Amino acid sequence: AKALFKSWFVDFDPVRAKAEGRSTGLPPELSDLFPGELVDSEIGEIPKGWEVLKVKDEAIRQKVGKFYSNKTVEETGAIPVIDQSDAGIIGYHSNDECVNASLDDPIFTFANHTCKMRLLFADFSVIQNVIPIKSKSYPTIWFYLRTLGIKQLEEYKGHIPDFMDTQ
Repeated sequence: AKALFKSWFVDFDPVRAKAEGRSTGLPPELSDLFPGELVDSEIGEIPKGWEVLKVKDEAIRQKVGKFYSNKTVEETGAIPVIDQSDAGIIGYHSNDECVNASLDDPIFTFANHTCKMRLLFADFSVIQNVIPIKSKSYPTIWFYLRTLGIKQLEEYKGHIPDFMDTQ
């Protein structure tokens, strides 16, 4: 999935093929979705009709309700609590207050200090400095994949302003 996403939406392989008069190798109904020309932009070539946005122009920060910590989570429960670590889950709780996510309405998180990103398809809660995000106008899965890895841990500091200002 990552390789296909990169080919289509980062390297623009179907657009390049059409611009060069080559077959995209895709069924016509998919090939027709891609423009046949690349144009210059402030970040390099992009497909004609596409636009350059900053993450903050598309991101909708989700309300988290209650923040949890090592002291307020349990070993078991109905709702996982997402943290900034590689493991991703600090513990659980069974309260009603949480961030609602589902297969039809996923949400991703950005960890302010570690830049860890996670795509979630079920209800969850977070610790401080883990920011749940949805997309305004694109599928959230696409927005997650497009922003995945654009901000890397430089030092242990707040990265959300830099992440939101990235084009």
